[in-house]
Amino acid sequence: RILPSSNVSYDFDLEPPTSSFKKPNFCNDCVCGIGRQQQGTTRIINGNITNILDYPWIVSLNIKGNLFCAGSVITRKHILTAAHCVQGYDIKTITLILMDSDRPFI
Repeated sequence: RILPSSNVSYDFDLEPPTSSFKKPNFCNDCVCGIGRQQQGTTRIINGNITNILDYPWIVSLNIKGNLFCAGSVITRKHILTAAHCVQGYDIKTITLILMDSDRPFI
């Protein structure tokens, strides 16, 4: 299904960004796209042990506090997720949560 163009937002920057954005210092040894190896509380996902904040680019998509999908940070202003995660939803009702290791996931 193709969504009407009124539901699509295009945000193309032709000039390099000039903002004074400073990257938070969550990890001094992080490499983009490569998970951290850190000791701490773990979760088991598909049989693999995952440490807290091993994958800091993962974002949870929530409506009324309930997790319903996930996405990945790809730029300061963009999250990539599957189309079925947002199709049919009012985008204003979706909350994104980043760097949160304290939420119960079902």
